[in-house]
Amino acid sequence: MLSVILKNIDLLESNKKTIIDNWMSYEIVQKMLDKNSLNKKFFKEKFAFKVFDFAVGVVKEKNDLGDCPVIGVMLMLFKKKNIPLSDVYT
Repeated sequence: MLSVILKNIDLLESNKKTIIDNWMSYEIVQKMLDKNSLNKKFFKEKFAFKVFDFAVGVVKEKNDLGDCPVIGVMLMLFKKKNIPLSDVYT
């Protein structure tokens, strides 16, 4: 599986916006963002793109898995807003 991802990492990176836009267009994601009063543009720019970039860095062995500073900030925000853990993983 990892070899397939590595072969296509450039394709994934070049289509980052499309991938994130499609993920954010899922009804369940839209409902979670609306339910928790999260600004979609803010969420996409401050979290989705940065987590995607970090994950690509993990695949390219530039980042350590489990060491994403953006996820830490996102979890603190979610905790402050009392967003349920199940919504975090949507």
